[in-house]
Amino acid sequence: MTTSEEVLEELRRRVNVRRQEGKYPPGLEEQLEAEFAAILEVVHRGEDEIGHIAQLISEVRGEISALNGVATTQSRILGGSLFHRFIRRLVARQTQGVAQQTQAALLRQLEIVELVQRQLRMQRDADARVLHQLETAMRDRLMMIDALAEAVLELERKNT
Repeated sequence: MTTSEEVLEELRRRVNVRRQEGKYPPGLEEQLEAEFAAILEVVHRGEDEIGHIAQLISEVRGEISALNGVATTQSRILGGSLFHRFIRRLVARQTQGVAQQTQAALLRQLEIVELVQRQLRMQRDADARVLHQLETAMRDRLMMIDALAEAVLELERKNT
């Protein structure tokens, strides 16, 4: 598929050639360019961040799976590690339960983000289809202008 810049450059080139041949009136190129720019404003949605979203989703999924509610027992204080192990055994059931609930809630939120990502992809694909249809319409319009210009030139030749 061609990019919008390539389509715009092709339109400019064709109009310039036709104008040099005397087939197009001055200002037609600017009019077509303005119309095409207006179309692109509607269709273009800025920088594509869907790939970045996918990377972040992957990172978040890893962080969620690492969430286990088990506290570290390391300590810089003498005997602190023993104390931390004792406390961890006392609260392990509660912290692991909270970790499981947190994981479940975060996974639901992650599903929502993935749904938004899928919707963005679908919208991007729909935008690409619309842009292709508009490109085809612009090319058809240019061919119609070519045919009309030829018809006007033919009528002028017949009248002279």
